[in-house]
Amino acid sequence: MTAALGGARSDDCSSLKEAGLAYAALEIGQQILTPHVAFKTSKDACRGFHHPQLGRLLCPAKYLIDFDINNTE
Repeated sequence: MTAALGGARSDDCSSLKEAGLAYAALEIGQQILTPHVAFKTSKDACRGFHHPQLGRLLCPAKYLIDFDINNTE
């Protein structure tokens, strides 16, 4: 039973990765992220703080001004 629960949780979380990218694009008011993030690419290469738009969504509000300054240089 425990193994089945773990497998179901893993399946649910992996399906959120692709949907999460689509929702993030909609949150910033675009249809796609620029630069595009392919679902199969390594998260260390182009996701999270490595992506300019996703990094801004992850940044705490009190640091957004500094984040914007650092990313325009």
